[in-house]
Amino acid sequence: MKEDLVTAGEKMVTVPKGFAKLYSDFIEWLPILIEVLVVLIVFIIVARTVRRVVRKAMARTSTDGHVDILVAQIAYIGTLSVGIIVALSFVSTNLSALFTGLGVAGFAVGFAMKDILGNFLSGIILLIQRPFTIGDNVVIGDVEGTVTNIRIRDTQIETYDGRLIYIPNNALSTSNIINLTALPKRRVDVNVGISYAADIGTAMRVCLDAVRNIKGAVLEPAPEVLVTGFADSSVMLQVRVWVDWQEDGFLQIKSEAHKAVKEALDNAGIEIPYPVRTVYLRELGKAKSYEIGSEIKDLT
Repeated sequence: MKEDLVTAGEKMVTVPKGFAKLYSDFIEWLPILIEVLVVLIVFIIVARTVRRVVRKAMARTSTDGHVDILVAQIAYIGTLSVGIIVALSFVSTNLSALFTGLGVAGFAVGFAMKDILGNFLSGIILLIQRPFTIGDNVVIGDVEGTVTNIRIRDTQIETYDGRLIYIPNNALSTSNIINLTALPKRRVDVNVGISYAADIGTAMRVCLDAVRNIKGAVLEPAPEVLVTGFADSSVMLQVRVWVDWQEDGFLQIKSEAHKAVKEALDNAGIEIPYPVRTVYLRELGKAKSYEIGSEIKDLT
């Protein structure tokens, strides 16, 4: 029993001795660590300068913002890689003591930089796959706007009402991305209701003639009008026209399409009815009918 206690005591003593050994190893490597950190800081500054210079140089020869960013990022990574190699050259080949002394710290730093590295790699993948480029209008989740910059950690999107939103690249890699400006042609849909008393065929021809003449409309695919349903007060039509939005902008052309359909139906004498509700009031055996939005009628 006495021997076991001594053994246990000896084991307890080894714990603080282990920490003392780690501390002494850390002190021994501290000057080298300082040199490594100085080298890394210098190369980080140099890498950022190289990235800026390369991007400006590429901007003079390339009109594609994606290419400028990708080449600049490659130059940045290459410069940092050289810095890491130079920094490691200050360390001797026997790194076991250093790795032992900094094991816990290295794990903590690696865990803390997990998201940063994930965003960095996702940014490179975005630049290579090119689901969008600077200037594209995109929808990502509940965010819609124009891509203004693609950085290492995040992508900047300016919304149509003037807000700047930063989306982590890691989130972009797992989100549905809708690129509204990737293709030169888009379809404008105009939903309109006509009176039940109107001639549907005439209304469809009027709508087709109206959208064929709007600015940006293309002949292929051809415009079309479909009957999409029956509402409470109207027969619902959907006017579809494909447009080349690049010159005047999609929203402006969509506005012109709605305006042209409304004016064409008005000129043809085809009513676009508004919702009507009929209310019956009974008083002393006499029924009265009131149509909201129209004249009052008596029912006897």
